[in-house]
Amino acid sequence: MATSVRHNAGPSSDEYFMGIAALTAQTSASPSTKLGACVVNADKQIVGVGCNTLVAGNDWNNAMLVTSPAVNAVLQAKGNAKNGTIYLVQFPDHESAKVIVQAGLSTVVFAHGAAERSDTYDAADTMFGATGITYKKLDTNTPAPTVTRTTPPTSAVSAAAPPVEISADTPAGADTTVPIPAASEAPEAAAPAAPAPATPAPTQQPQDAPVPLNFYAESMTMDACIKAVMSSSDGDFLIRPNDAGDRVLIVKDDTVVRTYTMKASGNGSWLFGARTYPTLRSIVALLKKTPIKSKSGKMILLGNPAPGGTELKEVEPASVGGAAPTPLPATPGGTVKEEDGCSIM
Repeated sequence: MATSVRHNAGPSSDEYFMGIAALTAQTSASPSTKLGACVVNADKQIVGVGCNTLVAGNDWNNAMLVTSPAVNAVLQAKGNAKNGTIYLVQFPDHESAKVIVQAGLSTVVFAHGAAERSDTYDAADTMFGATGITYKKLDTNTPAPTVTRTTPPTSAVSAAAPPVEISADTPAGADTTVPIPAASEAPEAAAPAAPAPATPAPTQQPQDAPVPLNFYAESMTMDACIKAVMSSSDGDFLIRPNDAGDRVLIVKDDTVVRTYTMKASGNGSWLFGARTYPTLRSIVALLKKTPIKSKSGKMILLGNPAPGGTELKEVEPASVGGAAPTPLPATPGGTVKEEDGCSIM
C-alpha cells in the first residue's frame, strides 16, 4: 500500500526521500557496503524501499547472492512505480538499471556517483539515455558508502554492491525488502563502528552476468523456435542458422517475436548492425546488458535461453601476430532494417 508523505518547510522533497534511502541503507547486514533506495510514485508517495541484501548464506563477496537496493525497492513497489522516481545512495550498476527501465520509472536521483567508473556504470548510463530516463546528482549530507578493502584496487571498478543475478532458483514470493518504518518511530542512535578486523576478506570485484551457452537451436525449425520463445518470458531467446549460412536471433517482445540477423563475414566473425563481433557469444553477452531498440520503440534486453536449445560450441578467434584483440563495440547492433516482427496469436 502506498504511504503518504506530509512535507514541511524543512528539507525539500528530494532531500526527504533521499534521507529515507539513506536510513534504509543502514538496515543492510553487509559488513562492508551499505546501500539504500526509495521508490516514489508520480503522486509523491513512497511505494517501496530497499537495501542491499543477501539471498542465502553469509558470503557477501559472492555477487551472485547479493540483491541490490534498487531491485528490492522496485519489487516492494509491486508495479506502482511507473512514471515515478527512485532515490539511491549510489548511482546504480547495469543490473539495477535494467530493473529501473523495466519498472517504467522516469527519474533517478542519486547522492553519490560510482567511486570508480567501470563498464557496468557506463552501460547504465547508456540504458537511461536510450529510454529517456533522466537522472541527477543531489547535493546532500548523505554519507558516502564505506567499502572495506585490504589493498587499493588495481583496476577501475565500482565500489557499489555487486550486480544481482536474477535466476529461476530464487523462491517465488521471497521477501527480501525492507519495510517502511512507522512515522511515530524515531531512528535509533547509530552505534559506534566496530574496529575493522586485522585481516578482513577482500571485496570481490563485480562481474557481468555469465553468458548461457544453451541457446543454439541448430536442429529446430523456425516455427519450433517461435513456439519455444513465445512460451517463455519476455526477453528470452534462441539463435538458429538460416539457409544463407547466417544466424538469426529470435527474441520474445511481449506478444510478438522479433528476429535479428547476424551475417557471417566469411572469416569466422559476425556482422551485426554494421559492427563486427568475433563470436555469437560476444553478441549475446553485450545484449544481456545493453538493449536493442525494437520497431515499437521498446528497449529489449536478452533474458534466458528458451527451451530446446543446445550448448553452443564456439572458439574465440586468436589474436593476430600476438597483438591484443580489438575491443568489442559498446553498443548493440540491432537496426530497423534488420528486424522482422512476427505477430503470434
